[in-house]
Amino acid sequence: HYQYNNENISAIVLSTDGIYNRGENPLYTTPPPAYPVFSIALGDTNNKNDLIIIKAEHNDLSFLNNSFFVHPLILSKGLQGKYNLNVYSIKNQKENLIKSQSFNINKGQEKRLSIKLKAKSIGLKHYRLRIDLDQNDKNHINNEYDFFIDVIDDRQKILLTYDAPHPDIGCIKQIFNDKKNIQLDILNYKKIKSKKSINNYDLVIL
Repeated sequence: HYQYNNENISAIVLSTDGIYNRGENPLYTTPPPAYPVFSIALGDTNNKNDLIIIKAEHNDLSFLNNSFFVHPLILSKGLQGKYNLNVYSIKNQKENLIKSQSFNINKGQEKRLSIKLKAKSIGLKHYRLRIDLDQNDKNHINNEYDFFIDVIDDRQKILLTYDAPHPDIGCIKQIFNDKKNIQLDILNYKKIKSKKSINNYDLVIL
């Protein structure tokens, strides 16, 4: 109902067989809609064999060259065994397999997985989760789930300038070498060509 939040709706008529096969259980949807929902029962209520990626928990933001975790929640209806969950990066509508993880699941079980990925380039990244097809699975539409991560570069650029060799230069370099989010450049001040080149740095140490 979220897509109709800004619409003036008096009521919704829902024709359904009572089985949800994508997203969260509507009984636990929060907040509830601000309008009445009238349901019409259709079909039968027998559960069909189905593997469902209900959702994937993840941070919306990651930093360049950092690792981040995605936690898919998978529900099995009538199926059990060992399956593969594949992770694809999507660029220009093309899929690139970047990781595959196997898991075991029992009938009626909800299973939460943990997948570690790495942010290798900046920008809004499109990913897709997909469970390998099972011929006994009657609905393949909900075997995949798309999500997005915004990867940003938070590294700080520091310029250390000097006019002669000094032991403090080595000490400062050692301090910053272990800082992954800091880029340290060391340069003789005579080689600084213009003020414009200094403006590219967040901090200048003289």
